[in-house]
Amino acid sequence: MEYLTGDDYPDLCDKCRAAISVIAGICEELPDEYAGDEEGPCNYAYDKGLLCGGYFCKEAWSVDMEVDNES
Repeated sequence: MEYLTGDDYPDLCDKCRAAISVIAGICEELPDEYAGDEEGPCNYAYDKGLLCGGYFCKEAWSVDMEVDNES
């Protein structure tokens, strides 16, 4: 399977893209929930808190940073 690497996420910072690319190189060794998904490297980095902000990239917009303006 061909996995998405950090290059496929241009909105992320260099550190986050590098982490995803490293994980993509070893993705076949990860549990099936990641190894069987082209976005497995990114999902693994997120699930394990390996992005620069833990569970998000500090330099990119994230759904976690969305503000509820309806209150």
